[in-house]
Amino acid sequence: MKAHLSALILVLIGLIALPAGAQEPAQARILPAYGQDGVSMIGIRLERIRPESLFAAIGLRSGDVILECNGIGISDPSTARAVLDQFATSPRLHLVVLDPSGGTREIDTAIPPE
Repeated sequence: MKAHLSALILVLIGLIALPAGAQEPAQARILPAYGQDGVSMIGIRLERIRPESLFAAIGLRSGDVILECNGIGISDPSTARAVLDQFATSPRLHLVVLDPSGGTREIDTAIPPE
């Protein structure tokens, strides 16, 4: 699961392109989330989270925006990648999440085994 997530991270942040005809990995759709100014990146938005995905297993839901992971705030694509790398490398995650209603919550969890 972690290897597929790593590939998804690179594809959806735009660091690599999928070859023609290739299918997108199916953990979730990951998009940049911008502040009220529409310019400043504030996090990563998760959409279409698959029920069997790591994101669902740790309590994330479609529409959630990860603002911070393990003390790393998200302000540009490189910090977004560093945060998403935490999902593949860290045994434990502490997330600050903005939900679609505008409320924030914290998730503190161990990464489930594959």
